[in-house]
Amino acid sequence: MLRSLLLSLFVLPALACSGNVDEGQGAAGAGGGGGSGGSCAQPDISCPAKAPYPGSACAVVSTCQYPVGDGANTWTYSCDAGRWRGEATCQGPIGGGCPIPPLAEACDAPFKGSAKGSIELGGADPEKPFEPLAEGAELPLTWGGQGSPMVAYRLRVTGVDASCVRIDTTLSAAGKPGAPTPNAIVLHCGESLSVYSVFPMDSVSCEQPMNEYVDLEVAVDVQGVGAVKRKFKVANPGCALPG
Repeated sequence: MLRSLLLSLFVLPALACSGNVDEGQGAAGAGGGGGSGGSCAQPDISCPAKAPYPGSACAVVSTCQYPVGDGANTWTYSCDAGRWRGEATCQGPIGGGCPIPPLAEACDAPFKGSAKGSIELGGADPEKPFEPLAEGAELPLTWGGQGSPMVAYRLRVTGVDASCVRIDTTLSAAGKPGAPTPNAIVLHCGESLSVYSVFPMDSVSCEQPMNEYVDLEVAVDVQGVGAVKRKFKVANPGCALPG
């Protein structure tokens, strides 16, 4: 499943380098939105023509399969508790590269207007309904394939009619702000897939091993809409090395 693949994939290059988004693949419905067929109000009632957006609404009994490349590998989607859940089915030769459904999406034409909207930070799993993160909640660490500690979250932006927005994210650990990181991300019915930010390691140390948590502030500025800040607690990545 998607969650089992998070630890083995370093998705930041994908966020930085992706080009235009195919609006036909999941043009609606991250988490709490509608189905992948283009409506934010209605769930999918049959297999969409293209692979559905993870977590979008569905009412389909059968599984849906989507071949990749020459068809040796496929994406298989099932409707689990009213939401699309995807996993890869690898039938090709070993080492051929197993495809996975998208974990993050970038775009290259962000919203440039002005809108009065609201911005929320939510849990990172796109296959669950969007749930805002509470102030002071624990934010899990995700370790990238190259050993970088990251935090992940999703965005919900209301009040703006746009499928692509620019965000600038600043992480402040132990009161020390890191450099802002720009990204252009896709919104489906106002919600994003997971957004990953590298933890500012130069802000912390493990000189006091008994101090298991670090205070982390996540500040996200959505261009033309507004900004949001939330404080969380995160396991000290200088102590909590991946096992």
